Amino acid sequence: MAPTKELVQSLFAPNVLVLWTKEAEATCMQRGLSCKHLLAPFGRSRSQAPDVQFRTLDDLRPLVVEDGIAQTKAAVTQHEGLCEDWNIGSGVAPWFNDYCHHFFSLMRPCDHEFFGHPLLRIVLCTAKGDDPITSIASSLSSQKQRDAFSAFPYVSQDIPTCYLLLSDHHDDDATVTAFLQRLSNDFGSKNCFHVPLQQAADGDEEQDVSDVWTTALPALASAAQSRPQSTTEEPTAPPVDADPLSAMASMANADPERVGLAAGFCIADVQKLKDTCAAIVDTALVPAVRHHAQLLSAEVTATRKSRSTFLNATRKWFSSGKSAQSGTGQDPYAPDSFEMQTRRLADLLFMIKEYDDAYQHYRHLRKDFNNDRSWKHLAGANEMLAACMLLDPRLDQGRYESRQLFESAMATYNKSGMPFHTARVAITAAADFTARTQHADAAATFVRVVSEESDLRSAIFLEQAATCYFASPSSRRKAAFHLVLAAFRFIKAHQRMHARRCYVQAEKLFSGLGWQHIEDHIHQSLARQCEQLGLLHKSIDAYAHVLRECPGSARSHSDVLGTFMHLYRHLQESEDAASAPPPLPVPIVNKNIRVRLQLQANTQAAHISQQEEKVAAFMNKPQVHQAAVLSDKTTNTSPATVVVEEPVGVEFQLTNPLATSLRLTALKLVCTLVDADGNECKPDQLELTEMVEIEMGAGEDVDVVLTAMPLTQGTLHVKGIRYNIHLGQSEIAGQQPLLVRGKRLNSTHAERTACVYAPDKRLDLRVVSASPLFTYQSTPLPAEVLRGQVVTVEVDVKNQGTAPTANVVCVFPEHAWKPHIELEDGTQLPAEGQCVDLSSVVQLSPGDATRFRARFQVAPHAPDAFALCIGYRGQNPPQQLPYRMVTLSCRMRAAEGPAVTATIIPTSATRALLRLVFSPVPKDVQLCECLLRNSHWMLDTSTIIADHALPPTPGATRVALLPCVPATSAPSALPPAVSLQVPTNSTGAAGAAQWRLPAFSSDDGVHVLWERNTQLGLAMASLSSGSNTAGSPTAFIDVRKSSSSDASDAENNRQTSCVHPFVCGTGFTPSEELVVQVSQNSNSSGARWLGKERYVIAADEQGQFRIQMTALVLTAGQTVLDGLVVIQTSTSAELHVQSAAVTA
Repeated sequence: MAPTKELVQSLFAPNVLVLWTKEAEATCMQRGLSCKHLLAPFGRSRSQAPDVQFRTLDDLRPLVVEDGIAQTKAAVTQHEGLCEDWNIGSGVAPWFNDYCHHFFSLMRPCDHEFFGHPLLRIVLCTAKGDDPITSIASSLSSQKQRDAFSAFPYVSQDIPTCYLLLSDHHDDDATVTAFLQRLSNDFGSKNCFHVPLQQAADGDEEQDVSDVWTTALPALASAAQSRPQSTTEEPTAPPVDADPLSAMASMANADPERVGLAAGFCIADVQKLKDTCAAIVDTALVPAVRHHAQLLSAEVTATRKSRSTFLNATRKWFSSGKSAQSGTGQDPYAPDSFEMQTRRLADLLFMIKEYDDAYQHYRHLRKDFNNDRSWKHLAGANEMLAACMLLDPRLDQGRYESRQLFESAMATYNKSGMPFHTARVAITAAADFTARTQHADAAATFVRVVSEESDLRSAIFLEQAATCYFASPSSRRKAAFHLVLAAFRFIKAHQRMHARRCYVQAEKLFSGLGWQHIEDHIHQSLARQCEQLGLLHKSIDAYAHVLRECPGSARSHSDVLGTFMHLYRHLQESEDAASAPPPLPVPIVNKNIRVRLQLQANTQAAHISQQEEKVAAFMNKPQVHQAAVLSDKTTNTSPATVVVEEPVGVEFQLTNPLATSLRLTALKLVCTLVDADGNECKPDQLELTEMVEIEMGAGEDVDVVLTAMPLTQGTLHVKGIRYNIHLGQSEIAGQQPLLVRGKRLNSTHAERTACVYAPDKRLDLRVVSASPLFTYQSTPLPAEVLRGQVVTVEVDVKNQGTAPTANVVCVFPEHAWKPHIELEDGTQLPAEGQCVDLSSVVQLSPGDATRFRARFQVAPHAPDAFALCIGYRGQNPPQQLPYRMVTLSCRMRAAEGPAVTATIIPTSATRALLRLVFSPVPKDVQLCECLLRNSHWMLDTSTIIADHALPPTPGATRVALLPCVPATSAPSALPPAVSLQVPTNSTGAAGAAQWRLPAFSSDDGVHVLWERNTQLGLAMASLSSGSNTAGSPTAFIDVRKSSSSDASDAENNRQTSCVHPFVCGTGFTPSEELVVQVSQNSNSSGARWLGKERYVIAADEQGQFRIQMTALVLTAGQTVLDGLVVIQTSTSAELHVQSAAVTA
């Protein structure tokens, strides 16, 4: 924020001149302080009385520029320790107030105002010496005082005088009391004050009051720190007044028991001095000022009334108190002129906080100065009018009046070459604008007084402009820009700590805006300042940001990288490096770090939660929820488990952000292995792989896999990577941490409103004892299958672990029908609950391998993913890893396969037909063989479906009629094998091996084998109930579409087609008369029967009939033909004809 009203009041505070005798100076010096600085911290009033500024005769001497620069620098330098804690939003910087205090303390009295003129004189004295009164008189009439007042002839010496008696425990109380009484008699009791100083306890830190003076006077702090025992790294500015401080320093060096500044004062002394100064202001200063103001007020009022209108109009020609205009370089007003007496009256009223009366006088003076064209006096009047409005808002009657007054005063002072007054107006105006929440105007005011004359003053004001802009949320960018300008001026003023602080604050404001070139400039400047200050860690951090985030050319990146490597090597070689070197900035490690737990095993991802539950149930162990590959998509709240002597892979991606190539060597992981007792294991218990060299081009990404293999049990912590960077002949060795972050939590309100992340321990691994480890190779599974197809997978399994197996189980998914395992010797092991126990037939020692075939039928509603899990464990599995799994998974799309409907149609007591309807049947599917298992019927002749198939229809439906005879014995047993050409190797080529059927055909019903591209399938169906009763008549429709019967329905504007289906019947009495006709309750909405309304036919000798009819299909797509009945004329029985589907 901008300066406060209290700071403005201190700029216009009354001045009190402090004198002292030699005896008083000796008394103060014995306590570690000079009389010159004794009263300086106690100018702030505790009541409604005004603050005061204690001045000495040195302040009435012409200003020595070098001393002023040193003092103001000391005021800023003393706050370098606060640079780390202060930020731009913390309010007014403490060094700004101190700088303003010491900057304006260098102001000398001026002829156009009376704020720098002393209004009271204080003489510090003691009762010591032969004649104390003579010492007081000498100090009042010293040549030094006469010279000081002669330098400023317009400063009045006729001011009240007060006497402050100092005494300590060495003085005789009677002598002190007698001398105080003498002073009261000679000068008046109201003008005499006494401060008895106590003796400070040696070594009592609670009584240390040196900060009271060092806070108010930074020059004293600098002088104290410059003693031989000082540990300050940088030299501080020399003291302003060399004589007292040099004497104090010599006394401190001569007396080793003295510690620090003001060591002889205690808390009680400070309180007495504070009370006494307040009493002087209340009883001496304020009454004297009021009395003087009353006299001036009467004189000014009388003079103003006596002046006529004519004289007012012509006073610039005939005024007796004026000699020349301001343009001539001389003062246009004499000290005793009416205008200057009015100005003195207004200033006195302002000092005692009577702003209303002072405002009225300033307004009259403003008109007079403007008429006289006296610009310097006019600027002072405008300044004080605006200051009155600031401190008493009731006086401000216009919205822009105070702003115009401030701007006019600043412009005039600046043009007249008065930097102190220009800065004072800027501070006052900024306080006014801030009180009105006009932060942008306050910032612009500070910017206007920036010049090339003083780098330190410009830096301070630019920094304050940034704080004003920061107070306005819409001007944060301007705040950052002015911080950069302030940092540049701080550098020119040799204030590098403050320059670094400004750069740090600017970087925070520019961060995230995407202005990479600006961030590049800030970080490079910040790096250089930190390097000059010896802050190697922070300089390296700044250069690291430039390398990682900022764009640039290949040359600039090479230069920055070379500088970074030089500093990094210097930091590594420094003996006083308190901590490890910072991490290397390049290359950038991608945050998606993957940890592959079973590096040698196949780790294909699949959804196998149900199968893993079955593996855990088979092993009679709790389920192990551990992924084979840990990433940011897995739950990593607890450490994963790995096995000794098995490598663990850490996968990540390296990115080169530079515009130049980057060469890395000796890249490997940084890991620690801790045993169960918490002790770090020896390096030989952990084997790490190393990448010899990586050459990365500009902007190139490189995938890296590094492994670590623990050789003993414990906990493995993966911390980072270690590598060397090469640039020409230079080389540095460093490391980077591997950082991971868990998933963001979002379950509670607190987690949703804040960024809370779950713990991620994917880089912390628990190492357990030896265990078997399976790897496999398998024949490729088909990418597309038909539902009902039998899939065969040939699997080769090898134990790559360090322990033999004890239990092995193979678990099929739920959509795998009737799975089984076939061993190399032909032994078939059926599944129980989708699990096949291989423990008795698969016993693998380390390095052993075996082979088996897994077969299953694709279920009608199979998903598009397939996973075959093989669970296993060793003889003594660890508690943390009771079993392990290997998963064979793939994407396998299942299309619709042939579906069969089987019906037994008895034609007589000894004959029947097995009617098979297949729908749908893809074009590349070949129906091979039908096997019937039934207690009443068996197939009479060939079981090959092609021998009994009806003529194929253009659609996807196929029909076959197979003759059957009554079964002569128990249900016919299915053959153990079917002689079909089936795939027997990984290439899918057909071999001569027979495919074993009993594993799939154990139920009664019809079993149809089909083939598609050397892949076998099985369609099964049960016989419909009652279909095995002899003599039951049945009728059905066999659709046959005519290709030459298309027609157009012009009325409805649609395309129609005719079909010529056969109506077939069986089970009737031979030669029986039958009538086929369309039922009145026909449901064929998409078709219409054509031709005769009824057909009269007779059954043949086998009780069958067949008649062809014609139907008109009215709708496109699939239509159902229905609505036909068969009437037996002998019994008038009506039999409904089974419907059929037709595609138009």
